[in-house]
Amino acid sequence: MTKELNQTETMVEEEICCADPPVDCCADSRNLSIGACALFEDPIVPSTGSFELRCAGRIIKPRIRIRVCNNKKVIMAVVVCDNDPTIGGVANPNFGTILGYKVVEFTSNPTPTGCSVNEVTGICFAIPGDPCAPRNLIIKVIAHYSPDPLCTFLP
Repeated sequence: MTKELNQTETMVEEEICCADPPVDCCADSRNLSIGACALFEDPIVPSTGSFELRCAGRIIKPRIRIRVCNNKKVIMAVVVCDNDPTIGGVANPNFGTILGYKVVEFTSNPTPTGCSVNEVTGICFAIPGDPCAPRNLIIKVIAHYSPDPLCTFLP
């Protein structure tokens, strides 16, 4: 059974600092003049070979299958690590580092048996790099049950 994250379940993401300088993802530019009253233009933009794709990468959307006891609240972290010692024959400065992580909280499926396999989807990662080059990543999953608010044995 697939478990989509919904509004009652929370997703905690890495903080994004808006004060960082912007990244220039635009390629080289060309001037283009459009005449008055021209509602549609289909220009040919000459290239001098300087147009290139910048800020490319991949979006990874893993589906995590995890066996847990039924009807329990679970907190799960999904961590993506770089596992390429070299990229394109050049030493990778990010080898072994964390490229991103997400933390989700969900309630497992109610089933007649004690445990079931739950599939958690809807978690996306943006991975930088050339999408035309192969990439080796490691996906790690850390999960635990969340304390039951009905527990009375805790002080």
